[in-house]
Amino acid sequence: MGEYANQAAEKARQTKDYTAEKAKEAKDATVQKAGEHKDYAAEKARGAKDTTIGKAGESKDYAAEKATEGKDAAVGKLGELKDSAAGAARKAMDFITGKKEEAKQKTAETAEATKVSTLHPRSHY
Repeated sequence: MGEYANQAAEKARQTKDYTAEKAKEAKDATVQKAGEHKDYAAEKARGAKDTTIGKAGESKDYAAEKATEGKDAAVGKLGELKDSAAGAARKAMDFITGKKEEAKQKTAETAEATKVSTLHPRSHY
């Protein structure tokens, strides 16, 4: 039985050594995979950061462009309103000037008629 015990002990030692070797290989493979995953995750995070920065820049540029368009539209609208107001004021002045000239003409006609009737009075006989 001694020889069988020795063989069994040898087999147990070989199995233990084999198991320890396989466990070390599994640990090394896990560490390597974890490193790869960490590197992959870091690369993805950098890519996401770059994309976010790019999108933020695009959004800023878009907002600036829209603000400029809004300002330009407001300036254009103000110009139109100014021109419209100036046109309305011109028409009003033309109308007032026309009425003034008309009143001046009527006054001159009335004055002329008064002058004529004063110079040549009609007799009431």
